Amino acid sequence: MNIYSTFVIATIPALLSFIASYLAFTLTLSKHKRQIMPELAVKKLLSHKGYTDRSFKAICEALGGWDDKPNELRKILVRAGAIRINKNDKGDVEECWYLLKRESERIKKIRSKHNDLKK
Repeated sequence: MNIYSTFVIATIPALLSFIASYLAFTLTLSKHKRQIMPELAVKKLLSHKGYTDRSFKAICEALGGWDDKPNELRKILVRAGAIRINKNDKGDVEECWYLLKRESERIKKIRSKHNDLKK
């Protein structure tokens, strides 16, 4: 047995296992795509550089299709790693959401605004 036949014998099972893994991944992804895609959209929306918080109304408008099922959208927000807060702005309480991973950035932004108001 020479080196070329050894290479071919080793390559065939590796290639077959790669194809099987790829097909299994593709089938799993397509099966769960309806669950994964809304979470990815929420993460992208809540990761915008300029805004750490988004109102629930703004999230509903941006994603669309959740008018009759707002609690389903809230479940997706939680699965995406978002936290709900109630902002009290000029007497109106508004439901807002932010990503937990951006909490330190949010706190810095709030402190910065607070310090600017003191000046």
